[in-house]
Amino acid sequence: MSSCLDQEQDRGNIRARAAEWVIQGGREDWSESNRAELEAWLGESPAHMVAYLRAGAAWSRADRLGALRALPPKEDGHSRLRISRFFGKAIAALAILIISGAGIAFYLFGPHQTIYSTALGAHRSITLADGSQIELDTDTSIKATVTPHEKRISLDRGEAYFQVKHDASRPFIVLAGDHRLIDLGTKFLVRREANDLQVTVLEGRVRLEAVSGNPQHTTTLIAGDMAIATANGIWTQRESASQLTNELSWRHGMLIFDNTTLADAVTEFNRYNREKLVVVGANAERMTIDGRFRTDDVVSFARAVRVLLGLRTEGQGDEMVISR
Repeated sequence: MSSCLDQEQDRGNIRARAAEWVIQGGREDWSESNRAELEAWLGESPAHMVAYLRAGAAWSRADRLGALRALPPKEDGHSRLRISRFFGKAIAALAILIISGAGIAFYLFGPHQTIYSTALGAHRSITLADGSQIELDTDTSIKATVTPHEKRISLDRGEAYFQVKHDASRPFIVLAGDHRLIDLGTKFLVRREANDLQVTVLEGRVRLEAVSGNPQHTTTLIAGDMAIATANGIWTQRESASQLTNELSWRHGMLIFDNTTLADAVTEFNRYNREKLVVVGANAERMTIDGRFRTDDVVSFARAVRVLLGLRTEGQGDEMVISR
């Protein structure tokens, strides 16, 4: 009985959310971002699409009945006209899919892909319909593909933090280059640079494996593990609580350096800013620095380099050159 009640409550929640999307679709402030969120929600489950179409049909019927009565106030007429046009386009698009041979079955059950990205220095949070959250760091791009059987994220570039609502019947998979991660109920950080992949697990477990299926390139990571995956294999190490905190500091717009080489610190800053830092000389690159800096505050970092390390800094166009 409890299971039946839960299922009915879930159906009620879906119907309510579908009705909200119907109403939002006729508003003046409807945006491209809203459209992308709607597509992601529709792609989560065939039940979402069915509820949405039913809600739209119900609204259209109500609109037709209203037209038989006295004319409403002018502003209500405009609102209904916008919504009517919105659903007219949606239904027409669906009809084209059917006529062209794609078929409604493919539309309801086939994969739906949504692209999310961030610009240089930007940060973005995404919440999927099941409650899973993805945070994108600077200059990051992902593709989210949702089917009735799995949720698949392709990390094309950059860095993303995942907080996954685990569902064994519908695995959450992250693809990055030649490797994939399969969620086993966890929070994890993924960073892709060229052909190298860095994975840090903060909570739970995640399986990291080569797409080729090579068993020697497969490992299960637990909280506190950090792995580097390349074409030649996977290397893991344990990280302290403070190291894990430092790696996630970008979520708050900060960079935290703890005995970090100047070369590595500069590399991190350059990921967030158009004005690039350049270190001249191997000796200077090997010097280490500590501190907390805002990701966009190149000036404060340059000042710290001068005061703490005794180095020179000089602006040259879009570059800040650091030297002895």
